[in-house]
Amino acid sequence: VQLEPTDISVFSRVPGGVIRSGLSAAYSVVVTDNEIYWLDDKRRFVRFSGRQVERISSQYEKEIQQLISVSDCYGFQIEFEGNSFLVFQFTAAVKTYVYNIKEQSWSRWGNWDSTSADYTRWPGNTYCYSGLWGSHLLGDTSSGAISKISSQVSVNGSSLIRCLKRTGLVDHKTRKKKRSYKIRFKTKRGQGLSDRTPVLMIRWKDDNQAWVNWKEVSLGDGGDNKSVKELSTKGIYRTRQWEFVCSDNVSLSLYDLEEDVELLR
Repeated sequence: VQLEPTDISVFSRVPGGVIRSGLSAAYSVVVTDNEIYWLDDKRRFVRFSGRQVERISSQYEKEIQQLISVSDCYGFQIEFEGNSFLVFQFTAAVKTYVYNIKEQSWSRWGNWDSTSADYTRWPGNTYCYSGLWGSHLLGDTSSGAISKISSQVSVNGSSLIRCLKRTGLVDHKTRKKKRSYKIRFKTKRGQGLSDRTPVLMIRWKDDNQAWVNWKEVSLGDGGDNKSVKELSTKGIYRTRQWEFVCSDNVSLSLYDLEEDVELLR
């Protein structure tokens, strides 16, 4: 068959279709169903949606700016229990930053090292879902191990999973001084695997000063259905930051936190 030449082009240029955005790490690019995410040349995480590049606000931008190198950053996507997580690993910096697309929120994931009493990089490097097994699988290229992702476990192999939630600076939308009296929150815990009654450890620091000593709140026995917990607090502050830690062998959900405060002159 002889094809006659034609002036009609299969492809046509879209006016204004040039997008100027650089790339700090070649393997940070993550392609989802309708969007593309990456670490741009200014060390900011961005998203290409439609015809625009949008900056994804992150409370970790300053931290990333201070890293010696970011070229080793690589990303991948995890779909689990109705959430879509974008995991960005910084190998040399030993840090893992995660973006929840559904919640549009950032967090840091890590692996608790009881020897150094600190978090190291989260061990996951690759992810896939096996429909045949009905399992979410995670690969660790440093150890060669393949793990199954689950929200119903509290240990990772022989290592205990230490859950930590750290808030930003809380000011109750005013820079006036506040006197704290009590915090109140709801919990939902799973069945523990030991005889010890699990506890939630809580501490705080005011106006970026030192952390107070840990306070413990019992999460109750297995048959305890009381979900609302309270803790008496004290102190006067303009901003306060909270930490909540649970390292017991039990699954835990923490939500609806509120604080009783008095505004001062």
